[in-house]
Amino acid sequence: MRSVMRITDYIDIWVVAFEATNAIGETPKPAAYWAKELRSGQIINLNGRRLWRTRRCPIPCRDDVLVVAYDGVPSLHCFHDLSWPIPKNLIDLHVESRLITNGIVHPDNLSIALMLSAGGGMQSDSNGMPGLGYLADLEKLFQWYERRVPDLERALYRATFLSAAAEIERVGIPVDVALHRRLQVGLSEVLRDIVEEVDRDYGIYRNGKLDPELFRRYLIWEGLPMPVDGHGQILTDFDTIKSLSRSFPSLKRIKQLEWLLNQMKLHRLAVGPDGRNRTPIRPYRSRSGRNQPRSAESIMGWSGFMRRLIRPEAGRALAYIDFRSEEIGIAAALSQDANLIAAYESGDVYSAFAAQCGITPEAAEKITWADIRERYKVALLGIGYGMGAPTLARRLEIPLPNAREILAKHRTIYRGYWEWSESAVDFAAYHAILTTRQGWSLHISPEMSTEAIRNFPLQAHGAEIIRLASAIAQHRDITVCMPVHDALLIEADTGDIERAARECQRAMGDASEIILGGFRLRTEVKTICRHPDSYAPDTGAEMWARIMRMIGGRAS
Repeated sequence: MRSVMRITDYIDIWVVAFEATNAIGETPKPAAYWAKELRSGQIINLNGRRLWRTRRCPIPCRDDVLVVAYDGVPSLHCFHDLSWPIPKNLIDLHVESRLITNGIVHPDNLSIALMLSAGGGMQSDSNGMPGLGYLADLEKLFQWYERRVPDLERALYRATFLSAAAEIERVGIPVDVALHRRLQVGLSEVLRDIVEEVDRDYGIYRNGKLDPELFRRYLIWEGLPMPVDGHGQILTDFDTIKSLSRSFPSLKRIKQLEWLLNQMKLHRLAVGPDGRNRTPIRPYRSRSGRNQPRSAESIMGWSGFMRRLIRPEAGRALAYIDFRSEEIGIAAALSQDANLIAAYESGDVYSAFAAQCGITPEAAEKITWADIRERYKVALLGIGYGMGAPTLARRLEIPLPNAREILAKHRTIYRGYWEWSESAVDFAAYHAILTTRQGWSLHISPEMSTEAIRNFPLQAHGAEIIRLASAIAQHRDITVCMPVHDALLIEADTGDIERAARECQRAMGDASEIILGGFRLRTEVKTICRHPDSYAPDTGAEMWARIMRMIGGRAS
């Protein structure tokens, strides 16, 4: 991180705000600009033609100038469109207020931030000038922030990702516009046929809707667990079906169908006139600090099979690169558990776990080694999320004593990890806060589960890594279309995509090494697609083929 001054050492402190227009699938366009220098009280008010004719940034862009904004990414879009230089020192008060109150159910003294985040900004002052009242609110929020004696170095570091986020939003994701329109028109007409075809294997739909009683009978017949609420009523909402499908793959087609029926609103996909899906990625919005784009507007937030709408333009190609077993690697790095490090660095952490439990390919008699590996993959991932023996037994379809034995072996083999994890839980209980190495914090409230507390360091450091990876990749001239949890979707010319993917892998590895203090996570190029092919993830091919067949489209 760079050397910085205290807030009081800056010569100028400017609070800035833009009013912008927001067209679907496009980045914000500036319509008005307000700024106030907090020491001198100087105010700048530009709008309309006067704003667009101002070729030179009206505030200084020196090293001794601090710029303060709220929700900085839209502001950076406006700086870019006006060809003004990006501020050298930026603080985003939305990010900082999110950090200060992260996990607090009823934060004190946050009425200003809550008002702004609820869209109550852009107030008018007594002279009826919109925006100046908003600046006054920002000034009050900054004073509240300054009184907390913030770690300015880390605040400036957090804001550096906002420039990367703005560039990602400008790039967008190329979409097959013709097919998207075809789906908008044709899908509603064939949904009934899709329901009938899928339901032949289940018998749980009535009049086009999932019937609770039929679903209950199906679960009993198949010997699957019954999800019920506090009153014993069966649950059939999408989140419940999605959760069940993770444990029981036979329900995945039901999950996909329910998503089609209940979640998909094709008209809400934010596609611009140039055929690119653009939506705010909303950095730092989740408790872990991960990006949180609106799933209905972003193609990467849709069910996996619908990502086949993604299609590179002529002469272009896309690559999807993700971290391999990222959370397990992060757990190994943070806990410094020698056995977990060895398992991760073996290249196949799930087979390594099976071997560390004493299972070998030679010992596999009735089931294949691939089946054994899959079982231990489910166990290793599930245990990391706090899965108990009963759930593990159901997921692996093994006796309860066997599941307990796997859990016991995990605690024995990875004793160092469990000691680190328990110490994190104890620290959280005593200090009521957990913080990443880079300063993203979570305040611990009494209602938080132990599993959520235990999982926070893994998710939050994962968020730190993907943010830094995005910025490093851009710095190395890689076009990043979207960060997706633990992966990056990138774009390049058709003949250059393999090189770009390799360079992106290096950028992601370098980011993990920086965040994890020298521990390098493994990466993998999962998908490369070149025009005219569409993006084809490794899930949902059957459902996509069914939809294409019914609307008369191509399934590739």
